[in-house]
Amino acid sequence: MTEPMELSYKMTPETQFNAAFGWMVRRPEGGVGYFQPWHFVILAVGVASVVLAQLGFGGQSVLAGAVLGFAIMLLIDLWAGLSSNARIRRLYANSYVGHADVTVTLDADGVRFRDDRTDAHYDWRAVDDVIALKSASGLRMGASTLPIPNDALPTGTTPKEFRQALRDKIAEKRH
Repeated sequence: MTEPMELSYKMTPETQFNAAFGWMVRRPEGGVGYFQPWHFVILAVGVASVVLAQLGFGGQSVLAGAVLGFAIMLLIDLWAGLSSNARIRRLYANSYVGHADVTVTLDADGVRFRDDRTDAHYDWRAVDDVIALKSASGLRMGASTLPIPNDALPTGTTPKEFRQALRDKIAEKRH
């Protein structure tokens, strides 16, 4: 990575949303998705009900009840997730941060994030990881993620190369 590297881009509500929540459903460089622990409880109860019905405990009514209950819980979960996501997306769409013109400077001292209302500096040691997001890379710092869209990267730099260069810089500064 050539230093300093200055990247400018327009923050969008979608980029902001993906930075805030994308890490939960998209693991870096692929991988499995995110599940709530209670999804496994529902699945276990459903499987146990089917097994009990097959063993003759309760018969078809237990099986029908288990399948109906399982379907209802999945619908409730789907509705809750979609309505929550819609509310959060509206917040980003209506907020200043979802539409800011951003400049990020990466240099030997760390990361500087600027827009017309913010000027923040993060030491490299504050960056926990660099993760792949949908159409962006994210600098994860605790529970916060600073997104850098892939189209803001220098010409000829792939997102994977960019993330690796940042990971190398973080490792170098931590030693």
